Amino acid sequence: MSLLRTTLLSAVLLSAISCNLDGFPNKEDLVGTWVEAEPYSDVLTFRGNGSLIRTIDGVTDTIIYRTDGDRGVVIFTDPSNAGFGELEYPVLMLSEQKHMLLEGYRSTSSQSADGEFFRR
Repeated sequence: MSLLRTTLLSAVLLSAISCNLDGFPNKEDLVGTWVEAEPYSDVLTFRGNGSLIRTIDGVTDTIIYRTDGDRGVVIFTDPSNAGFGELEYPVLMLSEQKHMLLEGYRSTSSQSADGEFFRR
């Protein structure tokens, strides 16, 4: 019985230590440069100050991002462009946070498609 109790206590302790209290994703999960998988070539550079440098089809702009770890999403906004609104994408990280899917990133009015990115 003592071995079982010790094992369970160890499992609970390890879970508590490895738990991300801010939820997922948070800024630390995203900071860095991400390159979209072919045939696309978007580059997203998430910075620690909440800004995001996007390069899409050779055009670079800077917008703002924030994370909602409770819902597992990243939200893009552009305060200088009222028509931009908010774009919200559920985030899925794979391969030890080196591979990221942004659900719906490539969606159009007629089809839904995810954006697949790799950390540079």
